Amino acid sequence: MNRETRIEADRAAAPAAPCSRVGVALAALGMLLLCGLPAAADTPRNERPFDGVWLAFSGGAGASPAWPTDKYTPAAKAAIAAFEDKYGPDAPEAGAFCVHAGMPSMMTSFAGYPIEILTGERQMNMITETGNFRRIFLDGRAHPTDRPPTSSGHSVGRWEGETLVIETTGLAERLQSRQLSAQARIVERLYLIDDKEGVPSGGIAASMQTERGGKILVDEITVIDPTFYTEPLKFVAHYRRAPDTAILEYDCGKEFWDEALEKLARERGKE
Repeated sequence: MNRETRIEADRAAAPAAPCSRVGVALAALGMLLLCGLPAAADTPRNERPFDGVWLAFSGGAGASPAWPTDKYTPAAKAAIAAFEDKYGPDAPEAGAFCVHAGMPSMMTSFAGYPIEILTGERQMNMITETGNFRRIFLDGRAHPTDRPPTSSGHSVGRWEGETLVIETTGLAERLQSRQLSAQARIVERLYLIDDKEGVPSGGIAASMQTERGGKILVDEITVIDPTFYTEPLKFVAHYRRAPDTAILEYDCGKEFWDEALEKLARERGKE
């Protein structure tokens, strides 16, 4: 599927606007009366409560939460074994070649890379300093059925009071570290809590310049992948605001990792 076809798939999944924008005040008022006001219960008091730059600070020693390896299904074990047979058990991690981590790793990394959240009228954008980018559509659209899988998948969100519930599907299969099948689904619950004693703290970002005493962003993550795991996997990430931190450029390319894997396969006679 080329880029234009993918764009059309996203557009087709978006709901049609109930009212057209008009250029005169009288027509705008008429449309407002015709369409009615949105339900207040579906929108938090602050429509952009998560906007800004954040640093994850819990998890300990700068590592992401441990990924359980004792819950693999037979299908997962077979797929992982085939990957290791072709490339070897010590094949380099994709991240060593700057390949984007994708979901859910981009939300559970405590290595000190900030993430910026920007909310627009129809979507929320999340950008990490490592080059990961995801869009969470907030306009009620469904997941497209003909969109190619990607490392970050396709995300839609809805508000439950002041909690944003995000569902992500369309994920590419991953067979090396934090493995996922193409049928995986990820559900997140994002909300704010008060920064106070008792909140877990650790990782590289714990010693970096973050805002204390304000709000903490909590991301509760559930990975639902019955093809690869015998039960859902659950993780929690905590973030503090980093208002004086800028997102820097992180310029890398996937082709270097592809070349490294192809070289390993040739050396093992697995072309």
